[in-house]
Order: sequence, then structure tokens, then C-alpha cells
Amino acid sequence: MTSREKRDYYEVLGVDKNASTDEIKLAYRKLARKYHPDVNKEDPNAKDKFIEIQEAYEVLSDSEKRRNYDNFGFRGVDVDLSDIFSGGIPGIDEIFESFFGGGFGGFGGFGSGSRSRRQRPRREVGQDIEQNVNISFKEAMFGTKKDVQIERYIPCSECDGTGAEDPSSLETCPECQGSGRYRKMSRSGFGTIIRETECPYCGGEGKIIKDKCKKCNGKKV
Repeated sequence: MTSREKRDYYEVLGVDKNASTDEIKLAYRKLARKYHPDVNKEDPNAKDKFIEIQEAYEVLSDSEKRRNYDNFGFRGVDVDLSDIFSGGIPGIDEIFESFFGGGFGGFGGFGSGSRSRRQRPRREVGQDIEQNVNISFKEAMFGTKKDVQIERYIPCSECDGTGAEDPSSLETCPECQGSGRYRKMSRSGFGTIIRETECPYCGGEGKIIKDKCKKCNGKKV
């Protein structure tokens, strides 16, 4: 598509030129959900519209590209996704992973890939309490409030919540070098995607226990 045939990127997303990053992101999510070929199967032009939407978002969501576009128009940016999707457009659920780091619970049926159930993080004394809650697409877009029940754990009195027989039994995880996180890079039509997950070797703790506490058996509580 030549620059003469292209529509103004702000017009494509339906936002003002002074729109904030959050407003641009919200507009993109709405339009991507509406025109993704997996969702809008009746419109023969859905794929072309989706590519146009994605191209506009690719520019306006990047501060440097957006500045160049504002100053020089289409000449200031070099983005054309028409060839990138020649092998097929990613599923709708894969797209929203870039926003939330994972698919929507109960929002299946649109993507072609399968999702494995997220491994429950290991309980850690002193860290924030996390609770997985299933929400609808509408709730994810506009926000919601829900009541949840949580469990409170008391640190083991014998090991002071370390899970180790003694301090020397705690060693830095050799897999993640103590960060507790594991990074994986992949390429897609949206650029380089970095997925960060919990280190499977140490359970996200950054430490491994050589000799477990005899009282709590390394559970820390």
C-alpha cells in the first residue's frame, strides 16, 4: 500500500492527535477485537482492515515513530505489515498476550494455538499475595472490582521462613543466576517479543535449598 493510499494513522484508530498512549492502546484493542479475521468472518475486507489497524498501532504506540510521523507524515516512518502476515495472522489471543502477558481465561475459540495452564507460583513468605481471577473481555477493557478470599501463612519458627536447615544450605540458582526469572525471545509480525516467566528450576525464588528444614520440609511455613 503506497503512502497516497494510506489513511491517516490517527483516523484509522479513531483517536485525536493528542491522544495518550493508554487511549491509543484502548482504541487498538477495540478495533483489533472487531476486525480480526478469526472474529469477523463475514467481512471479506476484515484482514485488510486489521493490517491497517496494526500498522497504525505499530507507529503510534512507539514514541519515536510517532514523533517522526507527526513531523514528516508517512515519509518519516517505514512500516508496512502487508508482507509480514503472508504466512497467516496470529490468533486474537496471541495478540492480547502482548498486553497482559497471557491469554484471557475463558476467552478461547479465536486463536489457533493451544494454551497450557499456568503453573501456580510457589508460596513465598514476605512477597505480595497473588490470586488468579478469571475476568471477561469487557472487564479487562473497562476495569472491575471483585471480592476474593486469600490464605495467610505463618513463617516456620525453626528456619525463620527460609526453608533451609541453616543459612549455608541456601545457594544461588545456577539456572537464573538468582533472578528467579526466565526470559525467552521470539520474533513475530509485531517485532521482537520477550516473554518472561518464573524460573522452573528454583520456582522463581532465585535460591535453591541444599538441605531442607526438618520441621517444615522446605515449605517455609
